Amino acid sequence: MVWQPEVDELKRRRQLAEQMGGPEAVARHHARGKLTVRERVAALADPEAKREEIEARLKAIASPFRTAEAFNIEDIIDPRDTRPLLCDFVEMAQKEIKRQLGPVPGYSYRP
Repeated sequence: MVWQPEVDELKRRRQLAEQMGGPEAVARHHARGKLTVRERVAALADPEAKREEIEARLKAIASPFRTAEAFNIEDIIDPRDTRPLLCDFVEMAQKEIKRQLGPVPGYSYRP
């Protein structure tokens, strides 16, 4: 399988993100009298500490556990366990379908 087009697209998106939307977007931001996020962080006394703080906040928001809790999800499946769990589910579902639908009709005699 050739992944090069996807890799190229990811590189393009990363470059666009590093340019923060491109020169036009940065110019619009400056025209409103604002600094970009990178410029504000660079102007701080300790930019590395601020960057780590921002990353920690983003990591906390992006946690699958936080999302699961917000939607009252009871269990999160580890991707490595997906196949066995799905197989178990299909087996249980097949038994339930047979029970709900009743026996399979065989040949019957019509009067």
